[in-house]
Amino acid sequence: MKKNLLLLILFLVLIDTLTALSGIELYNQGRLYEAKEALEHAVQSHRAGVAEMAVLGMTYTRLGMYSKAEQILDEALARAPEDPRVLNALAMLEFSSGNYSAAFDWLDRTGKGGTNFPRSTQPLVETLINRAVHLYQEGNFDQAAGALEEARKLDPINPRVIAMLIQLHRQEGHSEGLIELYRDFVKLEPENAQAHAELGVLLEETGQSTAAEASFLQAELYGTDEPYPYLYLALRAAQRQVPLSELRTRLHLAIGKAVRRISSLRLQAAGTFQQKKGDLSAEELEALQKLTGRTEQPKQIVRDSLLLLRESYSRPSEYGQDLRRLTDWYPHSLELRSALGSFLEEQSRHEEALAHWREMISDFPTLAEAHAGMARSLNALDQNQAARVAYRRARDLDPENPGLYRGLYQLYAAEGRKQELLQLYADIYERERTNSTLIRSWAELEEDLGLTEQATVHRLRAAELEQRRENGQE
Repeated sequence: MKKNLLLLILFLVLIDTLTALSGIELYNQGRLYEAKEALEHAVQSHRAGVAEMAVLGMTYTRLGMYSKAEQILDEALARAPEDPRVLNALAMLEFSSGNYSAAFDWLDRTGKGGTNFPRSTQPLVETLINRAVHLYQEGNFDQAAGALEEARKLDPINPRVIAMLIQLHRQEGHSEGLIELYRDFVKLEPENAQAHAELGVLLEETGQSTAAEASFLQAELYGTDEPYPYLYLALRAAQRQVPLSELRTRLHLAIGKAVRRISSLRLQAAGTFQQKKGDLSAEELEALQKLTGRTEQPKQIVRDSLLLLRESYSRPSEYGQDLRRLTDWYPHSLELRSALGSFLEEQSRHEEALAHWREMISDFPTLAEAHAGMARSLNALDQNQAARVAYRRARDLDPENPGLYRGLYQLYAAEGRKQELLQLYADIYERERTNSTLIRSWAELEEDLGLTEQATVHRLRAAELEQRRENGQE
C-alpha cells in the first residue's frame, strides 16, 4: 500500500514537472493561451520554479494582462532578486507599458548578478515592435517611433526594426536621419534593390550625385522595379557619351518599368472602384484620386525617356521603328501608343496617324487623347466636319482640358465659325456651370469677338470658381 502511494506521489510530481516544461515550450512556440494554462497549473500546484514564473510573467505581458504579470514577477523577484530571467521579464513588462527608463534599469541589473544565465533581448525586441505597431494603429506616430528606437538600442542590427523606422519616417514625411537609416539597412541587406533605389533618390535630392549614382547602380545590379534609377543612369550615360546600345537599353528598362507601374496603379484604382460599385464616400474618393495621382511620376519618366531615346537617333525613322517596337512590347500602354500617334502626325504621315488613332479608339473608346489625335489628323486631311465632331467628343470626355478648347478654337476660327463656337460654349455652359476651364475659354472667345463686357463677367466667374475650389468648397 505504501509503495503504491509513493508511486502515485512520484507520478503526480512528474506530471507537474512535465506540465511546467510544456508551458515553457508552448510559450516558445507562440501558443500563449495554452502556455498560460500550463504554467498557471504549475504555479498553483507549487511545482513551478523561478524560470516558469518568469515565463508566465512574460506570457501575461504578451497577452496584455499587465497586473497579473506584475504580481507573478514580484513573487519571482522575491525568490531570486538577481535572476536575469526574472529581470528580463520585468524589463519586458516595463517596455510594454512604455516605461523605457525603468525597463533599462532592470536590464542593467542583469549584468550585475554574476550568474551564468544569458540575457535574451529577442523577446524584448518583439515586445517593442508589437507596441510600435499598436501605437501606430492608434495614430501615436511619435510614440511608435520611440518604441522602435528603443528596440534598436537592444538590437542595433535588426533589419526589421530599421525597415519599420524607415517606413514610419517616410510616411510621416520626416526626412531627418533617413539616409543613415537606409545606409544601415543596405549594409544588413545588400541585395535589397528597392532600398538602394530609395536611398539613391534621397541622395540625389540632397545634392549627393556621386553617392546617388552608386546607389542606383546597386539598384540596377539587383534588378529594381523602380523606373527612375534606369532613367537617371541613362541621363548620366548620355553626358559621358557611352555606347548608344547601353544608353538605349537603360531607357527601354526605364520605360518598361514605368509602364508596368502605371498599369499596376490603374488596376488598383479600377479594382477599388469596382469593389465599391462606384458608390464611394468622400474619403474613399479622395484616396482613389491620390492613387491615380501616383501615376504622374511614372508617366513623366516615360515622357523623359522617350525624349532622350529620340535624341539618341540621328534619323527620325529609326526612332519611329524603336517606338513602334516598344508599343509592340507593351500594347496596353496608352502613353506609348499616344506617343506613336503624335510621332506619325509630326512626320506628316496623317493617313497612318488617323488609322492609328482610330485603332486606339476601338480599344479605348473613352480616351480623350485618342479622339483629339483623330481630330488633328482629320483636320490635316481637310475632313473638317468630322474633325469638329472628334474634337467635341474629346472635350466631352475631358471637359477641363485647356488644350482641347484651343484645338476647337483653331478649327472653328480657320473656317470662320467663331459665332458658332460661341453658341456651342453657351449651350455647354447650361450643363456645366462650374467648369472654370470652359468659362475662361468662353471669355477668351468673347474678347476675340469684341464682347468685352461679357468676357469680363465670365473671367470673374471663372476666378471665383477656381478660388472656391482651392478653398475646398467644391
